[in-house]
Amino acid sequence: MMALSRKHRFLHSACLALLAGLSAVVACERREAPTPAPNVVFIVIDTLRADRLGAYGNERGLTPFLDSMAERGFVFRNAYAQSSWTKPSIASILTSRFPVQHGVQSWKAVLPSDEITLPEILQSIGYATAAFQANILVNAGQGFGQGFAEYHLYPLKGGRQKGLVEQFHERAGTLNRDALAWLVRQKPQVPLFVYLQYMEPHLPWAPPDAILDRVVGDRPRPDVRRLNAQFLVARRDPLSPETWDAVRDAYDAEVMALDRDLEALFAELEKSGFLEHCIVVITSDHGEELGEHGLAGHGISLFNEEIRVPLIVVPPWRQTRVDVDDVASLMDVAPTILALIGVPAPDAFEGKILDRVLAGAESIWTVRTLPRVPGMGSTHPSSLQRAYSSLTQGSGDEDPIPRYNRIVHREALVMGAEKVVRTASDGLAYYRLDEDPKESDPRAVDGSTRADLRQAMEQAHQDAGRAAAASEVQPVSEEMRARLQALGYAH
Repeated sequence: MMALSRKHRFLHSACLALLAGLSAVVACERREAPTPAPNVVFIVIDTLRADRLGAYGNERGLTPFLDSMAERGFVFRNAYAQSSWTKPSIASILTSRFPVQHGVQSWKAVLPSDEITLPEILQSIGYATAAFQANILVNAGQGFGQGFAEYHLYPLKGGRQKGLVEQFHERAGTLNRDALAWLVRQKPQVPLFVYLQYMEPHLPWAPPDAILDRVVGDRPRPDVRRLNAQFLVARRDPLSPETWDAVRDAYDAEVMALDRDLEALFAELEKSGFLEHCIVVITSDHGEELGEHGLAGHGISLFNEEIRVPLIVVPPWRQTRVDVDDVASLMDVAPTILALIGVPAPDAFEGKILDRVLAGAESIWTVRTLPRVPGMGSTHPSSLQRAYSSLTQGSGDEDPIPRYNRIVHREALVMGAEKVVRTASDGLAYYRLDEDPKESDPRAVDGSTRADLRQAMEQAHQDAGRAAAASEVQPVSEEMRARLQALGYAH
């Protein structure tokens, strides 16, 4: 209770300080009415690999709409998730903290109530907030609803009697419909924060036939229901090269289907004028192994197929694309959004401000810098060119991951173009990502650089362990086990 009260006191003091700072700046520097705070649309495309977007080099033409968004925003080409499965990654996005700090590292973990989240800060300064969440792992009852006035969680669809793989996620069109309806109901002049997490292209796949046909071209349309079942056990029962091609086609068809649904959503947002004063963030919580390194799925490794994610930030004043090659983390998104709005980040935030995004903001927002208040103000250098990721899983009866799909990595550090990974057996692998993007040579780095990377990862490990959380836990019910199986986490 004391910790929760401290958080409430922090949010209250932050709100008062921001209001006082806003009044002072407006009174002293500008006589006209202040520019209203921007709306924020935060989109997470679950399980989307960066290399599936044309903006990141894909040539299959899967994402024309997302590519068009990239053409007028900041494209972070080397962005990394803090873990390779949903719960810890989303918790890190919302809290700007490492998994060991917020404590969400197992299936039954609950995001502690004393963690300060991005939506809570925005809500405390007057934002109307809502989430439309199609991933059942990220539910309000496990702490992820903190700061959201409305939290819409969509259950799986389909009958269990047909087999667990026949349970499917809610499609993007439903989330879009409900989000647009929510926007219409909000009061004018109130800034809005809307968070949407889509489940395309997460397993099980169910792309529209027309889109699947377009992806496969002249080849026969694959039996996607059969692919879903095969993919679940692909590490135990290896797939043929032809089946892997079909798996990638099904995955890519889901990417293309979502791109079209996003285009439809943004057409409505544009029509309503909502985007005229809006920050758009598009990213993913993690990627997916599609046969690389003999692996299938996610939450298994820290190879780039699982932790390198797209990150596109579109402020309303941008009209041209800016490619950013600096290493970035998903923990950096929350402090960057706050900086764009003119809000200091809490000291608890570990992410850095992606300051390239701020260029041009002073000509748009009335308030760029507000007085620092106790407990607020990120001091992490924006020049820090590294990203640290970690991976844990449950144990014993509560672990739904089958034994043949055990994790192969525990932690990883990307520093510039170099990467070090600690394996589950406590070995170390070193990669040169610029020369070996597929991470096929674990000995590509020489001795002196190895020592530097190893020392940097040890330091990152220690830094991430500061103020580690004692997360609450909830038992995994039989119903949840069944749902996890339908998501592809268990056989």
